[in-house]
Amino acid sequence: MFRAPESHNLMLIDGMIYDSRLVAGRDVQWFSNEFIDYFSAYHRAYRFFVYGRDASPVSPNIEAKVRRTVVLVKNPGYVVVLDSVEDINAPNFNRAISQYWHSPRPFRVVGPGQVRTVGNKACLLVCGQPESLHRLDTGVDFAGKEIAHLGQGYERYSLRARRWLPLNHLGISGFTTVLYPFTGRMPKIAIRPLSAANNPLWKTEAIEVSSPHGRDQIILNPECHKGFTVQGRPVNSLAVVRLGNRRGEVLVHAQQAVP
Repeated sequence: MFRAPESHNLMLIDGMIYDSRLVAGRDVQWFSNEFIDYFSAYHRAYRFFVYGRDASPVSPNIEAKVRRTVVLVKNPGYVVVLDSVEDINAPNFNRAISQYWHSPRPFRVVGPGQVRTVGNKACLLVCGQPESLHRLDTGVDFAGKEIAHLGQGYERYSLRARRWLPLNHLGISGFTTVLYPFTGRMPKIAIRPLSAANNPLWKTEAIEVSSPHGRDQIILNPECHKGFTVQGRPVNSLAVVRLGNRRGEVLVHAQQAVP
């Protein structure tokens, strides 16, 4: 029931499956302190799509590099997720991509690029660059009565965010998503891009997350892209997190990342 990739909280290309059993994450970065947890890594599991891991030649369909970068802001306890995908053999990445999320409670779209789970204890998902999102599809993974005979009566629901870019698009594609748990009334959460230069889209990210706890700057550069500047200041680290209302500031350097 859970073996398909789309049954997990991850990103797929054109709805294609992949086999990750013998694929290890690469460029694995970890960092943690009292303010944040940081993680980043990429995989190339699509390399084996169509022909399989033991066949030759490798499938020419796509040579994808799929990266996920995660920042958990411990106070108040929300997550920023930067996903990116590129074809390392071709500069033109013109495929549709889907980002999947799953929940024990149904999802409900509440605004442009904003989705929440229902209930008093819930989670709000805010998508960056909602103008280029084409769809936010909500669905049912399985109802409790459908699996009761297996001895489990719980339910699972899904959200599929979809994005595709013009055929002549150069570069990569991806998603920036804020996941904000809450209890009671849904808070007002907004994402605003920060002024940046030499910042390849979805390889880097520079946003301000506004919440009831303040305005936090989340700057991500997981591949240490050279020349990336934000508000006129160079970014020479994996991540810069400046928490509003004097809640703390963190620089994550490459030598701090733990394999």
